[in-house]
Amino acid sequence: MTTGQAPQKLLAASQVSELIQVITKALRAFQMYMPNNPIYQRAIQNMRAAFQPIWAATDELLIHVVETELVWEDQVVYRATNKNDSVAWSLFKDGMRELSIHKGAEAEELPRLLATINQARFLATDAGDDLLTLLWAHEFQLIQYQFVDFFGEGGGAVPE
Repeated sequence: MTTGQAPQKLLAASQVSELIQVITKALRAFQMYMPNNPIYQRAIQNMRAAFQPIWAATDELLIHVVETELVWEDQVVYRATNKNDSVAWSLFKDGMRELSIHKGAEAEELPRLLATINQARFLATDAGDDLLTLLWAHEFQLIQYQFVDFFGEGGGAVPE
């Protein structure tokens, strides 16, 4: 038996796209049902299961948020043309530009992230909070995110 590292499995964009679809379905379930509802619970189970092929290939999933698209490894893995229904747009309009999910986040942190995204999506326009301020309260260990500084240098331009 050798002590060398196992070869890295390749991750296909279609696998990441399928995962994003499961996550968007979970977001809808989180919006419509209470946490004790079996449909809500099944959504969490489906999401956790959808991560298994991802984690078999990598320990981190880095997603770039571009207006109405989510991009992984320079490939669009989610696209919604209707901004009202777009998960990408919900993240983008609040300033999120990058989301990094690490292996194990699906156990506890990802359900909290999805609940927070839904909470932010339905805030009143004059609410004192937004997605970023809601996320700060969670102090995630396995989920990181990058937001654009709308009030810093560049006047809200996305850094390249």
